[in-house]
Amino acid sequence: MPLTYSVDTDQKILRSEGKGVLSVADMMAYFTATRADPRYEHDMHRVMDLRGVTQLPSSEDIRSLAAFARTLAPEETARMAIIASSDLAFGVSMMFKAFVGYGERLVVVRDEGEAMDWLTKGRAPE
Repeated sequence: MPLTYSVDTDQKILRSEGKGVLSVADMMAYFTATRADPRYEHDMHRVMDLRGVTQLPSSEDIRSLAAFARTLAPEETARMAIIASSDLAFGVSMMFKAFVGYGERLVVVRDEGEAMDWLTKGRAPE
């Protein structure tokens, strides 16, 4: 599967990592699978690492994905980060951020350290 995840119950973080070609079906399957996982809690922080992704869904698919993600929204206290090193992944992630409506709880960064600072300490990236 191009998108895998693990649940860190100690830190209350849902970690996911994408590799290769990532389709909208992969992303929807991820959202569904994580919410069905008994270790998942709605107030967990989340980090999605897209540094290994070579192809992402189209902008129209991202809009559909964002609408789907809104139906499975995390608690208001949950912070989220997307790590995107390529310009394409960063731009697509920013589109998702705009469409999903999670506001400032979701950050898009290029650096894992910034993502983890946001999740664990609430320190926003500069």
